[in-house]
Amino acid sequence: MSNETPSAGEDQLPEVGEDLVADLPTAVDAVLPAVAAAFAAVDGAGRERNGDAAEALRGETGTESYRLARSKVQVEGAAVENPVRCANGGHGTIFAEMSRQQGAQMQYIVHEDPVGRAESNYIAQADLAPFDLDGQIEQLWLLPEEDGTYGVACIPFMTYGLALGDRVRLSPESRVVEVVRASGHRVLRTLLRPSADAERLGRSIKLIKNSIKESGLLSEWQGERFVAIDVPPGVDMSLLFALLQREVDEAGAYWEWADAMPFSTTRS
Repeated sequence: MSNETPSAGEDQLPEVGEDLVADLPTAVDAVLPAVAAAFAAVDGAGRERNGDAAEALRGETGTESYRLARSKVQVEGAAVENPVRCANGGHGTIFAEMSRQQGAQMQYIVHEDPVGRAESNYIAQADLAPFDLDGQIEQLWLLPEEDGTYGVACIPFMTYGLALGDRVRLSPESRVVEVVRASGHRVLRTLLRPSADAERLGRSIKLIKNSIKESGLLSEWQGERFVAIDVPPGVDMSLLFALLQREVDEAGAYWEWADAMPFSTTRS
């Protein structure tokens, strides 16, 4: 990881209007059968236990990314039964199988409505290849700091180990190369599966949006079914967790913490 400090000139960073838009939920739809098959293979091979429910939901028992599968989770109390580790790529992410199916085509993941939009923002790139997302780049909205670092001004959709408010360092090519100070925030990502029951899906989306609002949380959506939620320290997530658990049980939704893996610029 580079410790080189680039200059903070505006000419090093692309203008906001240069973004290419990638429809992430549509791309995910094409590979959901493969993802489901991967999870089914894990179910058949045996499941793993991972501490109590509150810890599992908050992702504090390890660095793996988990999907809850056919298990009742109680936010206060009893042990989680059979949280299933993702089986796509070893570390398990929502997106790794999607990346393999899409091949080498370059895609830019953009933020159309970043929560930290200001009068003057910068955009830098995060290479997603270290997270097994070959050929994909996330364009992150930033705010310049006096010390030459940049504050993350959006909720990362696909970059791991990065959250709103983190301070990052850039390369001369405007790539994020280092997290120099963590904000303490986390990112909870949820992907709802497509459904033939449009009314039910619409109802679920509305409930999740209302729960996010009532919890005082910030979020960014990519399409209708994928959301990244900013989780500050100490916030009560019980209502939102209950809704997400229902989506897992009834509709096969997926969720993960963005800090399931540390930020990196190289493959592990």
